[in-house]
Amino acid sequence: MPFTHNHSFELSSVNWVVFKINDNIEPKGEKTYLIKSIFKNDFYLILVTDLRHVWFEELRGIEIMMRAKEIETGLDTTDELQLPNLLTLLSELLKDQKQDSTYDAELDYDKAIILCHLIQ
Repeated sequence: MPFTHNHSFELSSVNWVVFKINDNIEPKGEKTYLIKSIFKNDFYLILVTDLRHVWFEELRGIEIMMRAKEIETGLDTTDELQLPNLLTLLSELLKDQKQDSTYDAELDYDKAIILCHLIQ
């Protein structure tokens, strides 16, 4: 879905959060990214930038469950009743960078996948 004026308006009230993320573009160490996100009952908006590129995603309902299955999260994606739990988890992971986790990104010009791994 393309980024629209309505998306801009909704995200304008959200602060940018700084994340240090290992990506497939920078071979050495972490790179700084800024992330804005909104999570509601059945959808989310995520805006990511490295100040050179911008990625945006809006997913709703079953699309969120399908994305979770696609990137092999290990979560139960067969039960739509799990959607609120999944959105809560995603919201917590993107509220700020967790010290007990690592963040990796698989980036392309039209797609960004951010993966969070709990350090054990």
